[in-house]
Order: sequence, then structure tokens, then C-alpha cells
Amino acid sequence: MIPVSHPGSFRAVITVRNAILAAVIAVLVAGLFWPFVATVKQSLSPPAYAEAFGTAGYRAVMWNTVQIALIATAVTVFLGFVIAYFMWNSGPRMRAITIVLLVIPFFTSILVKMFSWTVLLQDHGPINRILMGLGLINQPVHLLFTRGAVIVGMVHYMLPIAVVPIYVSLMRINKALIKVARSMGASKATTLVQVTLPMCRAGVITSLVTVFVVALGFYITPAMLGGRHDQMIANLIDVLVRKLARFDLAAAFSVLVFVGVLCILPFALQMLRPPNESK
Repeated sequence: MIPVSHPGSFRAVITVRNAILAAVIAVLVAGLFWPFVATVKQSLSPPAYAEAFGTAGYRAVMWNTVQIALIATAVTVFLGFVIAYFMWNSGPRMRAITIVLLVIPFFTSILVKMFSWTVLLQDHGPINRILMGLGLINQPVHLLFTRGAVIVGMVHYMLPIAVVPIYVSLMRINKALIKVARSMGASKATTLVQVTLPMCRAGVITSLVTVFVVALGFYITPAMLGGRHDQMIANLIDVLVRKLARFDLAAAFSVLVFVGVLCILPFALQMLRPPNESK
């Protein structure tokens, strides 16, 4: 005989589910929605947005943020594709070694990573000593507190984030299609551009969007590795809150970053659609 659940027990399960759902919604409202509404409200109280766009120094910081994020994203996704492509064409042992090398630094604190780069990039650090020992330079090159140092630190941190979605997309490709293209006379470069890249487009676009969104919010890296002209919006918000007590202006910049991310998402979703669906 098939046991029949008692109606009371079924109602009890529904009640418990509703209670859990209500608790989750309450946490989301208290932890995310309400602070965001408060931030938007605070940014609208005085003419904060007019001051943000009307001050040359603030506009320079916003441009720095976009420029650094774009460069770091391009470099990170390119290297991420190279590593993911290498893993896709490697054997199980080499693939496992590469995954371990990617994952281990990801569990290291970003503060420790950036401090390590300050040691490596200083004027008398290991990198300058190696270059001088090879005879490539005659005197130390100023590497620390530059935009290049900021981009290097950001790429180092975001590389695992870029590799994962690209590698997942590559693993879904049937390698028989690559062999067919090669057997029909296509070169390795042609096969890569016309066969592999279109088939892993979703992973590349996901990697681009994810890395760029993460890059917009960097704080420690430009603070430790960048110079005076390499500060980003997160550093500006910190100064506005801790030193100037301009909570309205800090809220305005926070909202601007959020709106910028929201403007990116529709384009990313459009690019993720198959070509026949986007027409």
C-alpha cells in the first residue's frame, strides 16, 4: 500500500517553507535593499551629482577607474583565455597542476599579494636586480607606484576569475569539430579564430563582464601599488568618508558605480544570445 501523507503534515511543511522564505526576504531587505535605498536617498539630498561631474579632480578619478578597469580586464581575459586554452589541450596531469597553481594564490589574502608586489617592484627589488644582472638596464626602473603596477596587481588577483568561465565553455566544445576543420586545410590560427572562439563566446563574454565589474571596485591595489594619479573611485570614496565626512558625495559615487554596472548588463545579455536569436 502507498502511504498517504496527512494533510496536517503537508500544511506544516508549507508553513515552514513560507517562514524560511520570509526570513530570507527579510535578510535581503535588511542587508541589501534598505542600505541601497538609504545610499540613493543620501546622494540626492544635496547637489552631489553636480559636484561629482563638475569638479575636474573627481572627473579624473572616474576616468582613471574606467581606464584602469578596461586595461586590466583586457589583459586578464587575454591571459585567462591562453591559460584555459592550454588546460583544454593538456593532459589530465598537466591540467591538474595548472588548476592547483591557479587556485592556491586565490586563497591568499589580497593584502599579502599586494605587499609581495611592493617588494618585487621596488627600485632595488628582485625584478630590477634581475634586469640589471641580464644587462637589459643600467639603472633601476621605477616600477612601483605606477599605473602599470596597479594593472599587474589587479591581473594577478582576477586571473582565476577569468579562467573559469572560459575553461568551462571550452570543455563543452566537441574536439572532433577542431579535427574536421584541420583536416579540411584550416590552419591552427584559422581554426582558433573561426571555430574555437565563436563556440566559447559565452565564456569569454562572461569572463569580460565579471572581471570588469570586479575591477571597478578595487581599493587595496591602487592604494598600495598606485601613485597619486592612479587612484580609483573606491579610494576616493574612502577619502570622502574618513577624511572629509562627505557622505552625500561618497553615496553619489557609489550609486554611479552601481548604475554603470547596470548599464553593462543589458549589452552583455544581448551578446550572450545566439546569433540567430539576436536578429
